[in-house]
Amino acid sequence: MVAPMSRTDRGRQGSGGWAAFAVAVLLLCVLVAAIVWQGSRRNGGLLVYALDDAYIHMAVAKNLVEHGTWGTDPGAFAPATSSLAWPLLLAAVFALAGPTDAAALWLAFGSALALLAAARRELARAGTPPLLQLACLVGLVLATPMPALVVTGMEHLLHATLTVVLASLAATRLASESEPERGRLAASGWDLGGIAALAVATRYEALFLAGLIALTLGWRRRWRAALAVAAGSALPVVAFGLVSTAHGGLFLPSSLLLKSAAASSLHGLSSWSLLAGWYARVAYTPELLVLLLLALQLAWGAARHGRRRDLALGALFAGTVVIHCLLAGVGWLFRYEAYLVGLGVLAVLEPAARRLGEELAASGPPARRWLAAAAAVLALLPLAVRAGQALARAVPATGNVYGQHIQMARFVRAHLEGRTVALNDIGAVSYLTSAHVVDVYGLADVEVALARLSGSFDSAWLASHAAARDVEAALVYEGALGGKTPPGWHRVGAWRLGRNVVCGDDTVLVFAVRPGSEAALRAAFAQFARTLPAGVQARLD
Repeated sequence: MVAPMSRTDRGRQGSGGWAAFAVAVLLLCVLVAAIVWQGSRRNGGLLVYALDDAYIHMAVAKNLVEHGTWGTDPGAFAPATSSLAWPLLLAAVFALAGPTDAAALWLAFGSALALLAAARRELARAGTPPLLQLACLVGLVLATPMPALVVTGMEHLLHATLTVVLASLAATRLASESEPERGRLAASGWDLGGIAALAVATRYEALFLAGLIALTLGWRRRWRAALAVAAGSALPVVAFGLVSTAHGGLFLPSSLLLKSAAASSLHGLSSWSLLAGWYARVAYTPELLVLLLLALQLAWGAARHGRRRDLALGALFAGTVVIHCLLAGVGWLFRYEAYLVGLGVLAVLEPAARRLGEELAASGPPARRWLAAAAAVLALLPLAVRAGQALARAVPATGNVYGQHIQMARFVRAHLEGRTVALNDIGAVSYLTSAHVVDVYGLADVEVALARLSGSFDSAWLASHAAARDVEAALVYEGALGGKTPPGWHRVGAWRLGRNVVCGDDTVLVFAVRPGSEAALRAAFAQFARTLPAGVQARLD
């Protein structure tokens, strides 16, 4: 039996924990500042985000403030983003300070600090020694990976924060023998339901964890709490669905339907394809596989020794990993699974490190201690590789966005301002110009989304759709065209990134779409090509 800590020991642990938190915050600040500074030097002195999706959020927020419309085009509703909370937060900043490019960066950085604070609280609650707290918080900064996610300017760190808070509170509630006696929110379960609502509004993947919590509470006959979590997690989905369908959109955001693993092939979907996709996504992210196996092992040990909270937290984490890899995507600058890695560091690595310390301190054959140390190195290796790759790709990713999406916005602003253009990456052009955008991928165009989901999208369909929308020019990837060049489209040029680490394709093709516009667009592209940044190659057709 472990002796209870004295008041002096708790004070030392608390002060040591805050020191660990301060070191982790300092590391985060240094890495983010270095990435932003190097990116600015590389990108003509501009703050450039590592993904075009950040500009989609900013375009929605800008239109919400200036035109009262949820969408990327002024006055036109479009379910273009799966996050509901992030554009609302950006809109609040824009309403107070005006549209500013740095708003997304500061919100993402604040979310990173909130995640560290939530993690520090969880580690202190578990009685984690200060040095182990430091290791966990530094690991959280590097492996999530916080610096790269901050410069995406998106909601993934806020989602990770809410995930940690929700899972921690739910594990505590599930480990108790009875309902909380104090506090109306706790007694009714609406503290859990409220956090679940915020998490789902931030990213729909929070439904996986919230669903597991609701089912487990129901199994434990905690009916009020189970219903509160179910209702809270359903609230943002239903609210957006009603608003979207009332404006001619789909019940779910187009980005969710088009990008999710399960919905990307609604026609012909089978159990085998789901399982094959699950295996491919787990193989692509070995860090999740390692964390999952450790979680199962630790949950088994917790069940044997009566550590109910550790069992609940490990089981919630493991179940969420399995469901996410079955139904959702991974990768794309480490962001889709970031909330799982963040939760895994606390739910799995912290108790695993404690157990490793016990093994190393225990008397016994040296071979056993060496084996335990080797197992720890092998377990941490995928997370170390993830951290290194994220730091190495962050600045080049901003350079990719600058060389491709920012240049698309420059070209449109200089030669197609106020006209209708077809794009497959719509963020920077929508946010930085006043052009009308036809989204050939379908995030901001419901007709395109329906055509892609039904399997009727091809080059002929795209040509007809563009003609009906009076599209003058298209700046698209070859793979977005439905198999071949749409009838009546004439390519006038292209530009290509030198080293692509984040864009869907390294080459943007420029097409004249409206009859009679080819000569003027060719001349405009020839003039523009001379102004492209170093490392970007242009070709005039």
